Amino acid sequence: KDGLTLYSHDIRIQKNSFDLENNLGVELFRRGDVNTALSHFERSVTLQPKWSISNNNLGATFEKIGDIKKARFYYERATQLSDYYLAYENLAMLLVKNDAPEDALKLVNIALSKFPQNGKINAAAAIVYYKLGKETEALTFARRALILGPSPFNSQLFQAISNKTLDK
Repeated sequence: KDGLTLYSHDIRIQKNSFDLENNLGVELFRRGDVNTALSHFERSVTLQPKWSISNNNLGATFEKIGDIKKARFYYERATQLSDYYLAYENLAMLLVKNDAPEDALKLVNIALSKFPQNGKINAAAAIVYYKLGKETEALTFARRALILGPSPFNSQLFQAISNKTLDK
């Protein structure tokens, strides 16, 4: 029928499967059942602590419920475990949103060396450079983000940096 049905069924049969726990968590998260998703992501990380995907998903869940400290911990852990691009995207945006521009600058430079064609990481770099008062660099990254990932967000970001109306 759907992923939720499949993973809910399979997890009753295969009780110690880190990937089933993670996949069920994803389905629940997408449906807005964040608290139940959290327990499945935690179980996945317990079963396989070195899997970056479930660490990243746990970070996203903590971010969703407002626990920024734990979100940052799990995003950082995911980036240390592997080069999972989504963990870098999530951590970069978390740092940008929570006024840690110096930390974000270090991270986006590392992330851009690994994923130079990633639109979201370029967008995060644009915001970081803008917040640090480096408007020329910010505009370059905003333009690159828009080219790599044309989206309303990247278009608005480019316009805000061009017009110098982005909040610092």
